Amino acid sequence: WLNAALDREAAGAIFARARPVPRGLERAAYVALALAVGVATAAGARTTVCVVASALLAVAYSHPRLAWKGHPLGGPLVNGLGYGILSPLVGATVAPGAPSPRLFVTLGLWSVWLLGAYFAAQAFQEADDRRRGYRTLVVTHGPAAALRVARRLMGAAILGALVLTVAGVYPRLTLLAYPGFLLADAWMARWQREPDGGGPRWAVGLFVRM
Repeated sequence: WLNAALDREAAGAIFARARPVPRGLERAAYVALALAVGVATAAGARTTVCVVASALLAVAYSHPRLAWKGHPLGGPLVNGLGYGILSPLVGATVAPGAPSPRLFVTLGLWSVWLLGAYFAAQAFQEADDRRRGYRTLVVTHGPAAALRVARRLMGAAILGALVLTVAGVYPRLTLLAYPGFLLADAWMARWQREPDGGGPRWAVGLFVRM
């Protein structure tokens, strides 16, 4: 909600129809973040730390005075650390048993994959980001570069998971999923040839195949 309030985007987005941004959305966003922290306190100190950190990253990402979303390092940091590590780590803090080494390896792979997804999602937004004064990768280097980096990051994460699956770190049954990733990579290869980064449908197609 903070992100929507910052961008005031009236056009359609990934998995979202075009609609006006409602009034008071910022206040609703801060109430939601406060409620999240309140719920987390019932789950213990480790959970609360993760949720508070995530909430602070959300504010830094979308507050008009900070707007890390448009920063070349701030945007990737928030997505890689917030979505990639802190969000799933909250689940680990409430799960029974001690965290295993496999958990931390998985978090590392997931954060790399998610960084790739972040760069892919901005590939068709060069004009909008430039108009807002953002310094995202798609603005500084263009849609083709953003998609190239996205494809390499997502591919590296998937290849790492495949190697670990063959080695027995992950259940071998998950090998059945990897042909699907080849279809997703072929979609990305086609997407890279689209002028101006294509459009939201290319991102939706990628995430559906993933």
